[in-house]
Amino acid sequence: MSAHTPGPWKVSDLSKSAGRYLLVYQDAEVNEESGPIARVFPAKGRDANARLIAAAPALLEALEKLTAELSSVQLEAVREGCGNTNAACLTLRVDEARAAIRAAKGESNE
Repeated sequence: MSAHTPGPWKVSDLSKSAGRYLLVYQDAEVNEESGPIARVFPAKGRDANARLIAAAPALLEALEKLTAELSSVQLEAVREGCGNTNAACLTLRVDEARAAIRAAKGESNE
């Protein structure tokens, strides 16, 4: 599997696209070499969807850092020390984050 285009990604200026669609791109300007990463067409939530797509590299990096810090050994220690369901909930959420990371990287979630 190939790696994604490195971030940061940006959303085009609305005036450049004449309101038809937004472009998400890596470089300061979209050009023939880089091209857009995504075109987000008019629909409810278009601007929010474009911002979410543009934030993807930073979100992935943040999740990777978070899950690396919260190893399963640390989570087990938290669970044993707390003795409550908050630790179990945290373990579940970290597992969900790891699954999201694998999905973003095109890796198996099995």
